[in-house]
Amino acid sequence: MHAYLRRLCAPSPVPIRLLSPFPRSSHRGYFSSVRLLEEMRADAPVKIKIAYRRIITSLPRLSLKSRTKASLLAEWDLEVARVRAWSARVDSSLLERWTAKKMCLPSVTAFAVEQEGAPKSTTARQESTPSKGAGVATALTTRLQGEVDHLHPSNSRQRLLQPSKRLFSTSHSNIIEGRKQALTERIAADAVVDLQQVMADLRDLELLEKLHKTTVKAAAGFKDASRCLYPLWHDVDQGKKSKVTFAELQEALPPIYSVPWTHIAERLTSGTNSKLSTLSEKDKAALLLLRVYNIGSSRSEAFVAAGARTLEDLEPLARRKKISLVRAHKIGLRHFDDIERLIPRSEMMAFDAALRGALRKADPLLECELLGSFRRQASFSSDVDLVVRHKSFVNKDDEEAAASLMRRIVEVLEGENLLDDENRLMFGPKKYAGLARLPGNKHYRRIDIRLAPYHSYPYLLLGCSGDALLMKLLRHAAKKRGLCLNEYGLGEKYTADDQNPNGFKPGTLRVVKDEREIFDLLGFPYLTPKERDYAVWRPRYERAGVDLSHVHKL
Repeated sequence: MHAYLRRLCAPSPVPIRLLSPFPRSSHRGYFSSVRLLEEMRADAPVKIKIAYRRIITSLPRLSLKSRTKASLLAEWDLEVARVRAWSARVDSSLLERWTAKKMCLPSVTAFAVEQEGAPKSTTARQESTPSKGAGVATALTTRLQGEVDHLHPSNSRQRLLQPSKRLFSTSHSNIIEGRKQALTERIAADAVVDLQQVMADLRDLELLEKLHKTTVKAAAGFKDASRCLYPLWHDVDQGKKSKVTFAELQEALPPIYSVPWTHIAERLTSGTNSKLSTLSEKDKAALLLLRVYNIGSSRSEAFVAAGARTLEDLEPLARRKKISLVRAHKIGLRHFDDIERLIPRSEMMAFDAALRGALRKADPLLECELLGSFRRQASFSSDVDLVVRHKSFVNKDDEEAAASLMRRIVEVLEGENLLDDENRLMFGPKKYAGLARLPGNKHYRRIDIRLAPYHSYPYLLLGCSGDALLMKLLRHAAKKRGLCLNEYGLGEKYTADDQNPNGFKPGTLRVVKDEREIFDLLGFPYLTPKERDYAVWRPRYERAGVDLSHVHKL
């Protein structure tokens, strides 16, 4: 047995894959098996042992001694003959798919060997096989030959031979489209959706990942799904819409958000969310506290352990010195509702005009831009993200020049009543964080002001405009070229032995005039800020021939 496995797993340019076939009675047959291990080789004894154990478990009524090499080879030959018989009933377009190059061993061996050329005939195999175990092989062959005609009923066999995308393709896009189609069949397009509950679920699921310190793929996570649905929710919240239908929900949220869609489907079909409904009282309290600005998972658990269950419990516990609330926590509690709400584009445009006018008064050489979703012309933004540059600040390590310039920027904005000291969260030489408010507006909004080195400005514009999936794609492309792309520039990547593996080597910065040159350096078609939304740039890049099959894994 070991010798046979090692012969199958011998190193070769053709990959060998371990499969877990469906039962023989399944209409899907052997070719819809699920891949478990890839590229097994003879120098991987652990994988060999895993395969060996799987073979043993698939033989509940046969002893291991009876599974000789002769019996395995005889069963393989019969399987080849069975596949050829099936192929004869398939049209010419499918004949090319099912050749000896892609044939599965029976369920007792659970292997698929991808190699050129058809296996030897049964007669040739038997002639080259030792006589030991030949009786077992003959009996097995006889038993299996009797199963050929009735192994699969005619209707099941017909379904097997139909050219189905589900059968021949396992791409991520086909999977998520299949899920979307299955949900569409269960829920009517005009069915009314409780969007407020859906939004609350997505928010709590995002916080639950944060509480458990789960590594999240932000670009396809709950946060981005909430952002896609926020315009719908805003219309309901403002009274512009009285209800939201399932068709509107599907149109607003692309199917690539497969994990959020799984939870939304559960809520819509069963009326509950199993992951959230089973949370303890302490976990629910921790999720609530995580919604407060600057309260992380460790601090929220500590506050819950001290007895906090609601937001109102925090200040009394702080007065009794059971917990400690810093300045940022108090500001977050005071403006809890304002910080959670997104900012409409009309208000962002007013911020843009006010900030540009104020900085122009301070110094005509100051250049600034609002970043994030506002720059992509989205309907809503989470905060006011401002980047500023000046010719006097070129080196990012020149703290003195940066601090002087930042002080001047903050002073002029406070003079215009856009910022105030009471709601200041952080004030450093290259970054300011706090709450801003337009004159005459009752809502405070989160604002971040970053000072960019002069030559890093285009890179900061690109990196902080998004969207997240696009930036992952560009950084991955840079890495494949031996480069590192971040908000400070594009340069030669550090090796594993270098001191700073997350940045690029000094003196290797590619100085560019604008973002278009960055796209050119990476070999991608240029996208305007408006086009940097996944729903827009993916089809455009696919038409341009860019390989996006790995995007969902980034």
